[in-house]
Amino acid sequence: LKRLLDSKGGHKYLRTELRTCVPPAVPYLGVFLGALFMLDEANKDLVDGGLINMKKRRMQADLIRELFQHQQTAYCLQDVPVIREHLMSLKAVVLDEDECY
Repeated sequence: LKRLLDSKGGHKYLRTELRTCVPPAVPYLGVFLGALFMLDEANKDLVDGGLINMKKRRMQADLIRELFQHQQTAYCLQDVPVIREHLMSLKAVVLDEDECY
């Protein structure tokens, strides 16, 4: 687990595991958001002649498509009455803005 969550190499092991796992999965959004940010910052929006940089847009689309791929399969969750009842019995905690920090 430690190796899987290692941030060195841009979460290389986590990204590899996500690409090879069987959906559904809950990917770590920080990895995807970081990659989208880097793509945006490292590539120009426009190329020579003022044209849209389609290579950049394709890379962004591929990354977003990869993220959505994990949401295409439904979870097969079974109802566990004891857990459901416990969750339903919990009271919501409402904090004001100062308490949140």
